[in-house]
Amino acid sequence: MPGRGAAAGRANRGAPVSFASEINLKKACFYRNYLHRIQRPFVAATATLALVQDVWADRFDLENPDRDVEREVIRDPAPMAKVDDIKKTLEDIENVLNKRRGPGGSPLAYITRDTLTLPENTPGEVDPRFGQPSREAELIRGTRHEGPAYRQDNITVWAIIRNVAHGGPAWAWVSSFARHSNGRGAYLALRTHYFGDSYTTRAVTKADATIENLHWDGRAKNYPLEKFFEQLNKAYTDLDENGEPVTEAKKVSRMLQSIRDPRLDAAKNSIILSDAHKENLAASMSHLAQALDMIKTTTVSTRNMSTTDTRGGWGRGRGGRGGRDGRGGCGRGNARGGRSGRGGRGIGGGGGGRGGGRGTSSFDPNDPGRSYSPAEWRSLSSKEQARCRATRAETAAAGGARPRTAGAPGTQPAAGAPAPASSGGPCIGRDRSRNG
Repeated sequence: MPGRGAAAGRANRGAPVSFASEINLKKACFYRNYLHRIQRPFVAATATLALVQDVWADRFDLENPDRDVEREVIRDPAPMAKVDDIKKTLEDIENVLNKRRGPGGSPLAYITRDTLTLPENTPGEVDPRFGQPSREAELIRGTRHEGPAYRQDNITVWAIIRNVAHGGPAWAWVSSFARHSNGRGAYLALRTHYFGDSYTTRAVTKADATIENLHWDGRAKNYPLEKFFEQLNKAYTDLDENGEPVTEAKKVSRMLQSIRDPRLDAAKNSIILSDAHKENLAASMSHLAQALDMIKTTTVSTRNMSTTDTRGGWGRGRGGRGGRDGRGGCGRGNARGGRSGRGGRGIGGGGGGRGGGRGTSSFDPNDPGRSYSPAEWRSLSSKEQARCRATRAETAAAGGARPRTAGAPGTQPAAGAPAPASSGGPCIGRDRSRNG
């Protein structure tokens, strides 16, 4: 009522409040709207300032889901080209729906959840506390399937599924939902068709066949042990997902039977005797992988040690005794990897024995300038090749003819002259390894 000093008919503008009080009122309004979105009742007595502030702190993600510059760029799944890709395709769709938020702030995964009723009204479920187990999980489980925000989010989900299925084998099962852009209906139709009882039976049969036929013997270079572990683990995962779980002890036992590489026999025995490994598939796989790595490292180290000296040692064979007529002995060294045997003890001089083992140099110290085949030339050391070139150069400088140690045919030695000394040249059967 207008009184003295008050203008008649003045509007009631309410009680003045401070700026801080105005902000708190905005927080309370936001909190009340959030409870309505997740279908929880608003009780003023329980709306403490700390609880209201906690929800208010998340307002940016809830009100502006597309404006977060630090948010991961979430791309739509790739189109499904063949039926075998249906499992991967649905997993990609679920991943996108869990990460992408609609205009109302809820993750789009709430559109495709199985149960529409609230946890407290669903048999076998217990209502978690407010904000539990996480803000995103609460939004997915409780966001309403009604109102303008739901209709817009449902259209968004349809756009994702249409991009995946259009033009592929899955389009026949979702095309009927295009008229109303019903993303929830299209998703449930895909899952029901491809993951029904028939799919479960096929998946279990395929996984059992994989486990039965899979083995690893270490012979194939393009099939490492890690690939074997990957295929085996995937088969067991398929069995678990389709209601046919296998105990850890049985998994380990089957794996050990499938590994046929004798190098891992010791590691397999240690797993059988270890309580920490025989009932833990992951630990057993890790143990086998480490054992194989150690075996490979040891093998490589041994090979490096055995190849540090590629040339053979000196031959231990002895040449034959020299003949009394002055001709050298023709002994032949037979030591493995020897270079040359010792010459004979005859009066005429050294024999021409040489080793013929693997890795032996083909250098002939008695005839260094002779002709060598390409393989024999590669077996010579750099010093031996240099000596061969020098000998050939001396021969060429002397007139191109190699010196002879015997007289011309029909020439008799002078009376009383000593017999010519043997030049150590080739003799019959002296070097069968060279002459074949």
